[in-house]
Amino acid sequence: MKKRLIIVQNFFSKQRLYLFNQLAQKVNLLVVYLQPPKSEHRKWTPEEESIRYKYIQLNFNKKLPTGIVWGNFKQLKKLTAFIKPNDAVVLLLNHPTNLIMLKLLRLLKQIKSIDLFLWVEDTIYGNWVDSLTHKYVKSVLDAVIIRQSNKFLLFSKASKRYVETYTKPVKKFTIVPQANLPRRLLPTKPHPVSKTKPVPTFGFLGYFVFQKNLYFLLNSFCNSSIPGKLIIAGGGPEQHHVTYFTRECPRKIKYSGYLKDTPENKRKFFQQLDYLILPSAKEVWGLVVNEAMYFGVPAIVSENVGASELVEQVDQNLIFNIKNTRNYIKIHGTIDSQEIYKSLSPKTQKDFYRTLKYAYNLWKNNHIAYRDLSQKAYDIATQKYTVDNAIHSILKIM
Repeated sequence: MKKRLIIVQNFFSKQRLYLFNQLAQKVNLLVVYLQPPKSEHRKWTPEEESIRYKYIQLNFNKKLPTGIVWGNFKQLKKLTAFIKPNDAVVLLLNHPTNLIMLKLLRLLKQIKSIDLFLWVEDTIYGNWVDSLTHKYVKSVLDAVIIRQSNKFLLFSKASKRYVETYTKPVKKFTIVPQANLPRRLLPTKPHPVSKTKPVPTFGFLGYFVFQKNLYFLLNSFCNSSIPGKLIIAGGGPEQHHVTYFTRECPRKIKYSGYLKDTPENKRKFFQQLDYLILPSAKEVWGLVVNEAMYFGVPAIVSENVGASELVEQVDQNLIFNIKNTRNYIKIHGTIDSQEIYKSLSPKTQKDFYRTLKYAYNLWKNNHIAYRDLSQKAYDIATQKYTVDNAIHSILKIM
């Protein structure tokens, strides 16, 4: 009989669909979603997808000013009725749902003989990215949950360092490669490198929120003397910045619209690019980096992107430093990426241009070196960062 594994997540995400589908072939998997996706402005729902595992959808959809999600906690007591001795239960450390996770953790500790794990993706970003209130509440809840846990699924080396800020040493853990596609669905080779384009094409794909540091990217690219075109795809609250800069710099910046998440759409988008750019002020990982590299597209990222440890294995010159000149942007309330831009040190702009120039010169002046870089990106992503390897790491510690 297959071991039963229960994973408690914040809300359904297509990024984990293949991981959970394949994991369900190895174990008796039940996934619990605490929030409806629409409560976080997500367009996809589990009902629309080819899910091959059992799941329960709870309805925690109220939010406090600090960003904490809450609701009727009686839902958790009903949930614990499903959990039996010898089950393995994995809780996600996630700021909005951490109050719920803490309550659930305490309920689970009353059940004997269950194997309890904490799923951690967080990294250390520094003080300035979030509001002071948000950061304080997050750090308090994270500290309590981490200190009450003794087994960890860590999704990067940076996540291990994050956990170690609250508890040392971390003895029972496994590092799970961040991945969203199984090996069988990956391209069999990187896309051909174009020799005919006059300038390289850079691209950004993602949700337009302040953490992505989108204003910095658009403004920097618009005012850069380094030749190149930038294609932006996605949507979200900071759409107005994209609209403004595509109007101000129509020859350099193009908005291609919201990209529906299908393999064919992703293939068409990435095959236009010579480099992906992810300049986030904070990014737990950034699976879009994996996706780009699956097609042989190298990525330029800030040091605050978790996937920088993947990029570092390809070429550390594609990582730029991101520094600020003050500790906190706001005490509370919503942050805009334009505010992040204003707080950045001039060294950040200088280092970004250094990275951009390095990428351009490699593409323009050394076709063989760029082709080798593309191949290396493809090899590392498709050999190390796959759903198959992630499942192996998870099952190894169960």
